[in-house]
Amino acid sequence: MKRLLPILPLLLWCAPAWAIPTVGTPAYVQSSSSPLTSGNVTVASGGSIAVGVTLSDATATVSGVTCNGGGEVLAAIASTARRSWTSQYIEWWGLKNPTAGTYTCTMTLSASVNAQIGVFPISGADTSGTAFNGGATAEYFFANASLGFTCTSDDLVIDMLYAAGQLSPVAGGGQTDLAAASASFYGWGFSTKGGTNPTLTWSDL
Repeated sequence: MKRLLPILPLLLWCAPAWAIPTVGTPAYVQSSSSPLTSGNVTVASGGSIAVGVTLSDATATVSGVTCNGGGEVLAAIASTARRSWTSQYIEWWGLKNPTAGTYTCTMTLSASVNAQIGVFPISGADTSGTAFNGGATAEYFFANASLGFTCTSDDLVIDMLYAAGQLSPVAGGGQTDLAAASASFYGWGFSTKGGTNPTLTWSDL
């Protein structure tokens, strides 16, 4: 059966040394309660934190995302549009150049609904300027997903997928599959890909 699939990429700018940024060991949490708090991630000096959020509710909103008990407040970067014909919704949040150390991140919602967060420690992004490109776009598919993205050879794209149905999403060729999972009513995944103008794909949808 064909499924609705929103996919939202986040572009990380390259580092001043002109190397593609890298993603450390991420943390994930799924829950139907609010707030949701992730496991630990380790952030290096000069690093950044990206947090991907998925919601399966047509009206619930993200009140905020913080780290370490509210000591660090993340900024909203990008989101999918609200659609009248689906309850699926995606957002990206980010924090650049926090103090090096171990972090947990907490997402607070306007209501307790099915939600997931993925927390990604980033190294090598240019935190002296715009570490995150908020110009990410969202697309919706009723089949396997393919989405092109415009960036340079020193950028890194993190994409987040959220699909209706009990699915087992598989990241495409050249993508580093950070996580993919299936639950009773949805499937989700995160992956990264570097290089000039990459195309990100997901199959088994």
